[in-house]
Amino acid sequence: MLPRQEMPEYRADLASVHVEFPSLDAADTARHVEFMDELMQYLDVEADVFDPADLTFLRSAQVSEQKFWIWEFYDPMGEHCYATVSEGPRGGTSVSYDTSEGLTPEQFMLAEYHACY
Repeated sequence: MLPRQEMPEYRADLASVHVEFPSLDAADTARHVEFMDELMQYLDVEADVFDPADLTFLRSAQVSEQKFWIWEFYDPMGEHCYATVSEGPRGGTSVSYDTSEGLTPEQFMLAEYHACY
């Protein structure tokens, strides 16, 4: 995994970096449904996305010590976006979304992990 000190200044600059993460096991991957209420509340406020049917679950991943679940959707302006839920080793979760900026889901999760915007 690319360390923080080697991350580009801007998220979009990750587009040329090859990134791979292992998937979570089946039980953890299936937990993505547990986060839908929290995710939809967040997206309702931040992205004007109200319908869970507008989201497509893509995958889960283990990114260092954090677990990630990632969805894709199109915002009301037609921009391709990703939404993530991450869970730290102590169980706390974080929800976020942003336009994909041409990144793969793996590149996007790496940017989220390192807080690269």
